[in-house]
Amino acid sequence: WLLSVSFLFAIYISAFTQSIVPDSLISLLKHSPDKEKIDVYQTIITGLWRNNPDSALLYAKKAVHFAEGLNDIRARAIAARLHGGAYFYLGKYDSVLIYTKQAYTLSAEAGDSSLIAASLSNLGEVYVQMGNYPEGLGNLLQSLNIKRKINQKYGLANTLNNISLLYMKLKDYTKAREFSIEAMNTADQLGDNNPKLYASNNLGFTYLYTGDLEEAKKHF
Repeated sequence: WLLSVSFLFAIYISAFTQSIVPDSLISLLKHSPDKEKIDVYQTIITGLWRNNPDSALLYAKKAVHFAEGLNDIRARAIAARLHGGAYFYLGKYDSVLIYTKQAYTLSAEAGDSSLIAASLSNLGEVYVQMGNYPEGLGNLLQSLNIKRKINQKYGLANTLNNISLLYMKLKDYTKAREFSIEAMNTADQLGDNNPKLYASNNLGFTYLYTGDLEEAKKHF
């Protein structure tokens, strides 16, 4: 009886998860060539994890299972990073650390600088959440250096914003301001208002914490 209930519950969860994913993505996942499926999983998971992290985790596990069946280290690295990301939005940081470290190892094995930078950035974020600021800062700066070296614009402004936030936690408002300004300039170049919004907010706080209320008000 318990097995039957569990089985029915699993069917319900699967149906519910599919109902909040656009039919176009479900169809794309079914019909895409194997080499493209991991990118579809990434689109689905990143679309779910902020508001539906439990559903994101279910798809992340499917992505890991799928990638394990491929002779493709890059796909496995992406799946591991997505797995860690889903746990991040659930607040399960020990699990985030396990899978993000795995993603970093696989990314290094694949020799993919872009994936290495993404894994390092995620490691930095989770270390900050766990209160380990030295490890957090080291990983974020290493990610930033790689992104600059390979001229990778994707995710650059977010990494700069995260470094700014960390320097604010460390009460180094001059450094925090420098990284916020660079984040704003980067976001302007890409025409992306989301990281620009966060950078402006961060700038406001750097001035607020140093007593310059007029300048803080401009950025808020």
